[in-house]
Amino acid sequence: MRQKYSSRRSREACPLPGVRKEYRMLSDDERERYHRAVQTLKNTTINGTNGEITNEYDMFVRLHNPGESPGAHYGAAFLPWHREYLSRYEESLREIDCTVSLPYWDSTLEYGLPDSTSSILWTPDFMGNGDGEVTSGPFGYFKPVHPYYTGNHIERYVGKMWGRPMCLSDIDAIMEGTEFRDLSLYVNPALEGSHGEVHGWIGGHISWILSAADDPLFFMHHSFIDCIWEEFRTTRQKTDRYTEYPTQYWDVGGTEHMADSPMMPMGLLNKDGLSAKYTEDLYNCAPRPTCNTTTPDCGSDYLFCDLRSTPRCLARVRQGGFCVGVEDGCALGLQCCGKYCKQTCNN
Repeated sequence: MRQKYSSRRSREACPLPGVRKEYRMLSDDERERYHRAVQTLKNTTINGTNGEITNEYDMFVRLHNPGESPGAHYGAAFLPWHREYLSRYEESLREIDCTVSLPYWDSTLEYGLPDSTSSILWTPDFMGNGDGEVTSGPFGYFKPVHPYYTGNHIERYVGKMWGRPMCLSDIDAIMEGTEFRDLSLYVNPALEGSHGEVHGWIGGHISWILSAADDPLFFMHHSFIDCIWEEFRTTRQKTDRYTEYPTQYWDVGGTEHMADSPMMPMGLLNKDGLSAKYTEDLYNCAPRPTCNTTTPDCGSDYLFCDLRSTPRCLARVRQGGFCVGVEDGCALGLQCCGKYCKQTCNN
């Protein structure tokens, strides 16, 4: 049986909509509660749809399957399908701890570093290591549904395969549109294309559609994509964001992406993913971290304000990480010694 941490606080103390914050903007307690809820989901044994014994987390992994969900990628249904998918995942986390909202991971905070693999993200307090089998951090030794190389635990090969983190120019390109159709891969590949780059940059399980959700980082990456979509809907979209859906076959990307096609296997239609219920009733997205010369503070001990050119927030650099050019960006308690962040510079 799963342990419900929500009993610590009344349901009234956990009102909806919740707030999805950037992962580094969570308090230490919020981050720990989120980690614990995901761990509990992974450790909760249930009967699968075919009678097999599985766990709740792995049921979500199996849903992210091109055979089960043909409209989830490569077209207009990409965004509404994943919105419904994330909403169900977040609901399961809240059933464990009603204070938890699904955070988003803004990978532009890694892109601006001289070496994105040196981010504090890849440390035990956050996502754990990114250099092979994940054996540290809150999700260390998670066993995947789908084997990759070793087959024993989830794997990452950050910066060793292909792709890159998202950058601010990606978001600028996404925001050039004014209609939902402008976000479809076959009209403007900026959103779905740059999202895929991140999958490849992390490498390992998350780089393959079938096994991507084996890595919990997947859900935070897609939470960011969803928040970008919502930013587009509220600041750029000129058409009715609750009803406008592309109608031309060559715009949507195929029959499975049409508005009235089934959102398999959710029991909805693709157009239902445009509903107001999500961001009015269930969650909001907190703004992306920012800073300026007047207030060179990103609001988190795990981010710093880079003032080399236009001020922007970046992830702090982990111990042993490359710090040339961002000498003030080492994690708290570390200093840039030559090329790398260390506790002291005398060794």
